[in-house]
Amino acid sequence: MKRVNNLYYKICDLDNIIDMYNKVRINTKNKLKIERFNNFYSLNLVNIKELLCSKKYNPGRYNIFLIKEPKYRIIMSQSIKDKVVNHLVSKYFLVDIFDKTLINQNCATRIGKGTHYALRLFKKYYNECTLKYKNFYILKFDISKYFYNIDHEIVMNLIKNKIKDKDVLNIIRKILDSTDEEYVNNVISRLKEEGNKSVTNCHQLKLKSSDGKYYNTDVVDIEGMFRIIESIPSKNAEPIKQWLARLGSERIDEVFDPSISVQRSIDLYRSKGFDEKWITERIKGIQNRKELTDIWRDNGIESNFEYAILTNEIYKEWSGMTAKQYKNYKGLRKESLRDNMTRIEELLADLGEEATKELAKQHKPIGLEANKQIAKLGGHAAKSAKDDLEKNLGKSVVTSENNLNYEYIDDKQKLENK
Repeated sequence: MKRVNNLYYKICDLDNIIDMYNKVRINTKNKLKIERFNNFYSLNLVNIKELLCSKKYNPGRYNIFLIKEPKYRIIMSQSIKDKVVNHLVSKYFLVDIFDKTLINQNCATRIGKGTHYALRLFKKYYNECTLKYKNFYILKFDISKYFYNIDHEIVMNLIKNKIKDKDVLNIIRKILDSTDEEYVNNVISRLKEEGNKSVTNCHQLKLKSSDGKYYNTDVVDIEGMFRIIESIPSKNAEPIKQWLARLGSERIDEVFDPSISVQRSIDLYRSKGFDEKWITERIKGIQNRKELTDIWRDNGIESNFEYAILTNEIYKEWSGMTAKQYKNYKGLRKESLRDNMTRIEELLADLGEEATKELAKQHKPIGLEANKQIAKLGGHAAKSAKDDLEKNLGKSVVTSENNLNYEYIDDKQKLENK
C-alpha cells in the first residue's frame, strides 16, 4: 500500500495558518478568546508558525467548565492556538486522505455531511423500515469518554498505513496523547460536586419580586457577575464582553508601559471633579506610600495582610479607627478612603505615614510586632497634631464627609423595617 510523504510543510505555511485562524474565529462562540488573540494578532500567528516549523509545538491543557442551559453539560474548550493547529492537521493530513475511506453514513464533522444530511439519511432509513417491517426499533446510545477509551495505538497504526511523513505522525501522536486524563477527571469531578466558580460563590438575599413579595434570590459579587456574563452565548452580552476585553487589553498595555496607568488615574480623578493641585498631591501621596511599604518589606514585612495591620495601627493611633471602620464612618464601600478625606484628614494621614517611615528608617525594626510599635509612634505624631488643632478649633477634624455624588442605601435595614 502506497503511503503519503512530505506533507508537514503545508501546516508551516503562514497563509494556511491565517486561513485556518479565520475559520476558527468565525466558529468560536467565546469572542473574548478571539479579542485576546487579536490584541497580539501578528505575534500569535508568527508564534504558531515558529512552533510548527521548529517542531516544538505541544498542545495545552483544556479549559474545563460547567454550563447549565439548556442542560447541565461539562464543556472542554481549547485555546485558539490549539484550535488552529488541530484544524491544520485535520485539513492537510487527515481529511484529504481518510475522508474518502469512510462510509457515507458517518456524519461526524464532515464537509457536506452535517445535521441536515444526517436528518435526510434518518428519514430515508425510517421510511424503508416502515415499509419493510411491522415493528422495528431505533437504538440511541453514546460512548462514555470515547476519546479516552479508544485504543490510541490502533488509531496510530491505521494512520501509519496511510501516512509515511514522520513529522506528521509525531504531531498527530502529540495531539492524540495530549489529554491529561487524571487532570480532566479531577476537574470534572470537582465541577460536578461544586458547580463552577460563579455558581459556588452564589449567595441568597431576600429581594422584591414582581408580585410585591420578597423571596430568597441568588446573588453574586462583581467578579461572579462578569464570569456569568462571559459564559452567556448571546449577542446581547457582547457589548459587555467587548468592554471586558478592552479592559484586559489596557491592563496588558500598562504592564509594558506603567505610565499609562498613572495617566489613567489622573484622567479618572479629573472626571470626578478633583482640581489639578489635589491630583498632584494625591499622586505624590501614592508614591510616598510606596516608599513606606518598601521600607516595611526591607524590615521583614511580606504580605498585604501585614501591610494592612501596620496601616491600621497608624490610623487607630491618630483617628481612633481602623481603615475599615473609618471607611464605614464615611459611608464608603469599595471607594478609596484617601480620595474621600478632607484636606486636614489627608495631612494627618500623610504625617502619620511620613513619621512612621522616618522612624522605621532610623530604628530598623524587624518583624511584625516591632514594626507595629513603630507604626503606633508614627500615628502618635499625627495624633498630637490633631489634638492640638482640635483644641484650638473647638471641633473634631475627623468627619464623616466624603466626595461621593451618590449614597448607598442600607437594603438590610429597609427589609427589616418592612
